[in-house]
Amino acid sequence: MKSRILVVDDEPSVRDALRQVLEYEGMDIRTAGSGGEGLTLFEEFRPHVVVLDVKMAGLDGLDS
Repeated sequence: MKSRILVVDDEPSVRDALRQVLEYEGMDIRTAGSGGEGLTLFEEFRPHVVVLDVKMAGLDGLDS
């Protein structure tokens, strides 16, 4: 079974870099650009690990 990881960051370049590295390592990755989107994906995807950006506009990693 592949590890499921959710990456939540408001910087597209950070999300893309993490996605590329983690997919290369064989993990199942989903990305979100906001805390709200991350919460929705969390419910649908049920990841093993969540990587959260602490400083985001609106709902940040600390509030999520």
